[in-house]
Amino acid sequence: MSEQFKKIKKIQPATLIAMLALFIVIGGTATAASGLINGKKIKKGTVTAKAFKNQTITKTKISTAAIAGLQGAKGERGERGEAGARGNRGPTGDQGPTGAPGTVPIVATDTSNNQSANVNHDLIVLDDLPGSRYLLQAKVNVQSSSAGSQVVCTLTAFNGGGTDEARYTAQTNTGRGELWMVMSTTEIGGAKVTCNPGASTANFTTDLIATPAL
Repeated sequence: MSEQFKKIKKIQPATLIAMLALFIVIGGTATAASGLINGKKIKKGTVTAKAFKNQTITKTKISTAAIAGLQGAKGERGERGEAGARGNRGPTGDQGPTGAPGTVPIVATDTSNNQSANVNHDLIVLDDLPGSRYLLQAKVNVQSSSAGSQVVCTLTAFNGGGTDEARYTAQTNTGRGELWMVMSTTEIGGAKVTCNPGASTANFTTDLIATPAL
């Protein structure tokens, strides 16, 4: 009797039974592996939503294309909501830069009624202007008592700063007119507006603005 046969003969019955059970398990596992179920073996409509437990299929397990295909049509735009409550007032901002010194206009106004005929009347005199160059603007509203009277008004800058003149001829009794005079000066210390009502008396309302030109 060969040595190999002797070794087989020495194997106990319990050992043989265990080896037989192992072979059966290995064979069954291989058979089960060959029979795994995939997507190709599932017939459409056989697996319904009821077969899945809630929250077992998440977005990470579904393709982007599939998620996009599940979206419905965009709905109509809803009505605009009511305005919200007004918020608290914010802190006060920093103060802005102040204007350059000496550029504030100087304004003078005068009303003179029943000014006598054929006389030059100084309606406004500014004789204390700070020494500077100025832009002078004068407006005179006149009411002449007689038709045909010619009113002459003059804007004069002191110290040889120049003059400007405006004229108005009344078309009717109590005729009204408006005279404008504007000029730019050299450095001066004052200015005035003078008007002559002509052949009849007149009422005057005069405005003079002197703006420093730095």
